[in-house]
Amino acid sequence: GGVLSWVQCDGCQKWRLLPFGAAAPGDQERWLCHMNPDATHAACGVAEQAWGGGRAVRTPMPIRASEANGQARRQPRKR
Repeated sequence: GGVLSWVQCDGCQKWRLLPFGAAAPGDQERWLCHMNPDATHAACGVAEQAWGGGRAVRTPMPIRASEANGQARRQPRKR
């Protein structure tokens, strides 16, 4: 068997178990619940899964609230 891999959402801070074979995000990549290949846990409103062992694959990056809601927008640059 493979190692269980967990990733933490940058928006809601909940930990999600990645399905076997799913690629873990890199340390500098943002990851949000809606990116989870497991559709049953692919939303921030879904309860956090119980820890069942494995390894944490990364820690969250700070993001704007608009990105956490899946509504990432570029902010106009001030001159």
